[in-house]
Amino acid sequence: MRLVVTFALDAEFAPWRRRHPFQPLAGRAAAGVSMYGAEIGGIGVCAVLTGIGPVRARAVEPVLAADRPDACVAAGLAGALAPSLACGRVVVARGVAD
Repeated sequence: MRLVVTFALDAEFAPWRRRHPFQPLAGRAAAGVSMYGAEIGGIGVCAVLTGIGPVRARAVEPVLAADRPDACVAAGLAGALAPSLACGRVVVARGVAD
């Protein structure tokens, strides 16, 4: 299984980096996007740091198209979705749209 987890900021990714053996994936990142890889519990995990904003977040699309992961998790953005969402709240989409 292959999983992509996106983070806007390095500070959001830092706890994951401390817990797991992530290595930079040089040469695979899109412009302005940093990528790191690790195997966690037998799952290949690619962490992508996009930067802030929807334009920067879209930069991960070529990565997803090339790697065709089994799942993608966008981490750390719920506060931007609605002020009523508290820190640590898990938000799951009811559907996916293009």
